[in-house]
Amino acid sequence: MGSAPRSSTARRSIPDDVKQYIWARDEGTCRACGSTSELQFDHVIPVSMGGSNNSENLQILCGPCNRSKAAGLTIRR
Repeated sequence: MGSAPRSSTARRSIPDDVKQYIWARDEGTCRACGSTSELQFDHVIPVSMGGSNNSENLQILCGPCNRSKAAGLTIRR
């Protein structure tokens, strides 16, 4: 059995220097609720919809806010 073909929108890792910039810009807090726990890098425009790994398309969200965003719920800070 072969492996599944890779999607043309295969994810690439976010470069470490970009992660450091985003972390500093967002002050190590969730952009939606201000939490400092369970933090994740989030693509504002998902890679699957043409989003990139540049700093303008990345933000820090906590897990609950990221899951709410993925579910289509509105999150506000």
